[in-house]
Amino acid sequence: MTTSSSRRRTLARRGGAIGVVALALAGCAASGDTTGAASDATATGADGAETSAPAADPVRGGRLNVCVESDPSGYHPYLDRWSASGLTVAGAVYDPLATYDADFGVQPYLAEAFIPNDDATRWTITLRQGVTFHDGTPFDAEALVRHLDNLRESFLTNSLTRPITGYRALDARTVEVDVSQPWATFPVIFTTQAGFVPSPNVDGESLSDQPVGTGPFTMRFHTDDGVSAVARSDSYWRSGLPYLDSIDFIAATATDECQSKLAVGEADVAHLSAETQLAALDTDEGRLQVVRDRGEQEELFVMFQTAAPPFDDPRLREALALATDAGAFAEATGAAQDAVATGPFAPGSPYARSGEARGPDPDRARELVAEIEAERGPVTVTLTATDDIANLQRSQVLEEQWSAVGVDVVLESVDQNTLIVDGIAGSYEAIIWRQFGAPDPDGDYQWWVSPQPGETSLNFSRNVDPEVDRALDDGRATTDPAQRAEAYRRLQERFDAANPYVWLLHTGWVIVAEPWVHDPVNVTLPDGAAAAPVVNGVVRFTETWMDADATEQARAARGG
Repeated sequence: MTTSSSRRRTLARRGGAIGVVALALAGCAASGDTTGAASDATATGADGAETSAPAADPVRGGRLNVCVESDPSGYHPYLDRWSASGLTVAGAVYDPLATYDADFGVQPYLAEAFIPNDDATRWTITLRQGVTFHDGTPFDAEALVRHLDNLRESFLTNSLTRPITGYRALDARTVEVDVSQPWATFPVIFTTQAGFVPSPNVDGESLSDQPVGTGPFTMRFHTDDGVSAVARSDSYWRSGLPYLDSIDFIAATATDECQSKLAVGEADVAHLSAETQLAALDTDEGRLQVVRDRGEQEELFVMFQTAAPPFDDPRLREALALATDAGAFAEATGAAQDAVATGPFAPGSPYARSGEARGPDPDRARELVAEIEAERGPVTVTLTATDDIANLQRSQVLEEQWSAVGVDVVLESVDQNTLIVDGIAGSYEAIIWRQFGAPDPDGDYQWWVSPQPGETSLNFSRNVDPEVDRALDDGRATTDPAQRAEAYRRLQERFDAANPYVWLLHTGWVIVAEPWVHDPVNVTLPDGAAAAPVVNGVVRFTETWMDADATEQARAARGG
């Protein structure tokens, strides 16, 4: 084994399109001690008992301190790619056009309705009446048309919006959208970053630091040291909301920083991507509120750069996939066995595998490596991961498994921003990554669809496969559960055949809140129905509240 360490910071904060995306994609890389814990939407203490803040009538006021896992480069919907942390902060300033209800069905939010024609090749979007952006600009059909223009031009979303062939404003509140093929799940794209609409009167990079949306809070400032401060919008279109005066979002710079800030009273809410981070907290016999994301989970996996040597050779990808024992990996890294991943869909998903997954086969892996060696000599690969203890351990486990079949492994450790830059630019061979957690798989379309010539692709493995593209298109063409399940079964078969990814673990998000924080994840749709409390780690604080006097007393007692 050869180990190298690098802390290359090759791009400035806004030193080009790749840098902007890369610095904001931090949540897509593997970091910390993710264990893929089982999910649970109830607020519980460490002992499993419910520890929600007592029911009471909401009161207005108070400042909430929230520690999030990472800091995005900014909040420009067309330039800055957001992880769960970025979406959480951006979701305070912007409203999504659509979101998920408590059963993870897609529902309109900032939009009032999405209505398809008979074959889902034309969609009519109706907007809510009387909504304005923070700068007073009306949120109307003209603003949505401008948003669609920008989505099609953005390197972040051009692959996502590729099927859109035309759109037009029918009146002040109605926009009609044409697509090139049946797209029954069309509203799903508006549950993602593509659903956050900025004011059309704000141009250029200023949106990165001073976003202007329609959301419950306005941006006060976003600093280079990872603090984003928002204040209540008194003109918010949802009557009586929000309750909080302000929120300070503090981005962690180290794996264990959020639980540390919670422990010493510097945060009221901690955004954790690992069950072991929760275990490190002093839970005071169930004093803290703990919410586990019960939706689709992200996967931890090895991603290969399939368009460049050495992994442009499918035999080498297959060899390392067969050499990897995910069960042994889980045991060696302290993860639960029920977290072992065999594909991009978590247990409980209607698209998860129903049969036996392919297991490790080191003998066949050795045969493939020997075949490659006979053609071009010893096989050496570089595995890149972030420079924290957890990923060093993961890298060493994989190095041991891969070297056992005759591959020399160079381990490269880099800081997280460099990892993201390298991943997006394709400047890697194999990389430990975390991604693919959309509640509806159509939300992961842009990560998997084949890159097009001249297009800045978000398919970071560079995997080109027309059969994958067909499966993705078939999956979005219908809402029939059986037909969609069949489409995504074919998708997984193609991944098994091409091996752009080696699946390791399903990972889970955990939200931890102090007892004085009321409704830390309880949110509703505009019609009053319950919304999904946590969506792939993303939390909205529109209806969170605190008793300000009691909170300050409690903080003082904790030393915060």
